Amino acid sequence: MPISTRDPRFLLIALGGNAFQTKGVKGTPEEYWQNAKRAAEAIVNIVKEGYKVVITHGNGPQIGALIEWMEAGKERAPPMTMDIAGAMTQGWLGYLLAQCIRNELVRQNLLNSRVKGVVAIVNQVLVDKNDPAFANPTKYIGRY
Repeated sequence: MPISTRDPRFLLIALGGNAFQTKGVKGTPEEYWQNAKRAAEAIVNIVKEGYKVVITHGNGPQIGALIEWMEAGKERAPPMTMDIAGAMTQGWLGYLLAQCIRNELVRQNLLNSRVKGVVAIVNQVLVDKNDPAFANPTKYIGRY
């Protein structure tokens, strides 16, 4: 059955990159898993109420960390471009969130009864390199 955006039970959830890496933490894998699990619990509780959800997320802090890692290792391996770094961090966060949502659905006995599965998708965004907004950035990557 197709999902209609006019369906009152359809919900778009937007998580910022800081939902995965909160201020004052190192950004360890354990911290990422813990934050993804916390978000997944809240999302599954919304699903349990009968909502159909689509989740989108930011990745600014993660791209910043990835760029730092690539810079630190550039003598051994060439750094990737921003588009590839974006795809890498989308895959990273999508994997964490999808895994945690699936685990929570299983824990609450909702997988296959209410939800058929969980999918993470890497997307692409087309931007105009001449957009005047590039002269006055309002959103930065990295730790801020």
